[in-house]
Amino acid sequence: GIEAIPSKVFDILSRTQVMLSSTTGVRLPIGRHGEGTQSLAVICLFDAFLQSRLEDGYTKYTDPILALEEPEAHLHPSAIRSIATLLQKLKGQKIIATHSGDLVASVPLTSLRRLRRKGGQITVYQIEGDTLTDDEIQKLNYHVRSTRGNLLFARCWLLVEGETEHLLFEECARICGWDIVSEGVCCIEFTHVGVERLIKLADQLGIEWVLVADGDRAGDDYIRSAKKRIGGQPEGRRLHKLAHGDIETFLCMEGYGSVYEAKISDQKKSIVKAEKGTLNYWRQVADAQKKNSKQRNAVAVIEQMESKGAQGVPNQLREIIQQALDLAKEAR
Repeated sequence: GIEAIPSKVFDILSRTQVMLSSTTGVRLPIGRHGEGTQSLAVICLFDAFLQSRLEDGYTKYTDPILALEEPEAHLHPSAIRSIATLLQKLKGQKIIATHSGDLVASVPLTSLRRLRRKGGQITVYQIEGDTLTDDEIQKLNYHVRSTRGNLLFARCWLLVEGETEHLLFEECARICGWDIVSEGVCCIEFTHVGVERLIKLADQLGIEWVLVADGDRAGDDYIRSAKKRIGGQPEGRRLHKLAHGDIETFLCMEGYGSVYEAKISDQKKSIVKAEKGTLNYWRQVADAQKKNSKQRNAVAVIEQMESKGAQGVPNQLREIIQQALDLAKEAR
């Protein structure tokens, strides 16, 4: 049978005169502690109550179902990670609604249910059957934990190759006056995880996505992998290949070549032989950069863009960001 624990039980537990010891040894009534500590104590007390109730009144085959709404409320970030461990140890099935990336990151992806409004109705998304292999799930779980789960709250993923593109797109959006975070767009580097794995996960969880790849051989491979996942949709809705080649050559061709000319390595000057201003010239300039200068160069380009305002952002980058924003709005 199914029996609901009366709500007054929670009220009784929350008002119980429990004494909690601080790190200094001082014992204070639960009511004198912060709301987060009180919430944790109530969960612990409820677990003890539930175990006692199950032992006294139910069979060994009985399983409790615990529903919690935002158990992370009022808790310190470190405590949120602790409560995730605590909840996993509780008996029975747990149904938890949360806005915490840390809490979500502590849960296996296969246990997540993501709610999205679609066609005027709320649709529930989850990882179905054998869509992802065990190896893919393991790699994706690690990536979600390393990003503290925040990417799972986005409406649209802007998938980019590396740190330079990540920084560039976020700053270009800001220069254009777009707050992509509040609009639900999350910029994600895909090379460490694999573009197809991330797209599979996005599709399973009802998250829109846009892929940006360099206009080189590796970029062509990424585009081919992503094409398998777009079904009958127009490629321009999902897939974007940078003009001119890699991101550095692209920026040179879009008017920011002086930044890269100033950073040519003395040991590599000899490889820059093509006629200045041509595509081959800028490719050679990009190849002749000093070691570990990508991020510094990107920052210098962003500073020049900012001095020009939104008009300083290359058209293709602006169009890609706009596409991601449009998809995010569709997912509201």
